[in-house]
Amino acid sequence: YLYQKASVAERSLEIGADIINDVSEGSFDNKMQNVIKKYNCPYILMHSRGTPQTMLNKKYLNYEDNFTEVLLKEINEKVEIFRQQGISE
Repeated sequence: YLYQKASVAERSLEIGADIINDVSEGSFDNKMQNVIKKYNCPYILMHSRGTPQTMLNKKYLNYEDNFTEVLLKEINEKVEIFRQQGISE
């Protein structure tokens, strides 16, 4: 799962990438926020429930209202965590 690691994101930025697309919404590597702050780069925060091994488990797929649960609640919670770390939109 190299594509979810902060070290890979950082190395990619060092050799010319200019954006991070993180499918884990910063959940799989707690150093991702440090990389984003260091490089002040655009960051795509994608939604993820569980890990790649568990995300198809029924408990992670159980949404009552996709829009409300995913966009308004879960993603906004992550955005707030990033804001608290000094990462702005």
